[in-house]
Amino acid sequence: MTQPEDRCSVKLEDRYIDVRWDGRISREMAAACAQDIAIFANQMKQAGQPVNVRYRSVDPPAMPNTDAFDEVLKLLGSGIGFNRIAIWGPMTPPVKMLLNVLMGSFSKLIAIKYIEDEDAALEWLLAK
Repeated sequence: MTQPEDRCSVKLEDRYIDVRWDGRISREMAAACAQDIAIFANQMKQAGQPVNVRYRSVDPPAMPNTDAFDEVLKLLGSGIGFNRIAIWGPMTPPVKMLLNVLMGSFSKLIAIKYIEDEDAALEWLLAK
């Protein structure tokens, strides 16, 4: 859906939705990505598949982007019914702190983890 040259891209893979955020993401970019994720999530649900998301961080900003964070909160609170969300990639300490708040807030509703290693993150995401 989103274009590869965008700072945010969303692709539907065989068993998960692949999201890539590159650098600082504006509220508009985050909202567009969230819309694409919702479309793919609904397709997965209609096909009887669990909704798994792999979020990749590339070149993270030094400080958290609270506008983009608001869009993520809207998506997670939308009732889509995510199964698992694996987050991986480099994170600065302030961004990781905000991520920990997010994971703690939704951990009872969604299996959500930050795993630094790409292979381990994908293995966890696709585990039964």
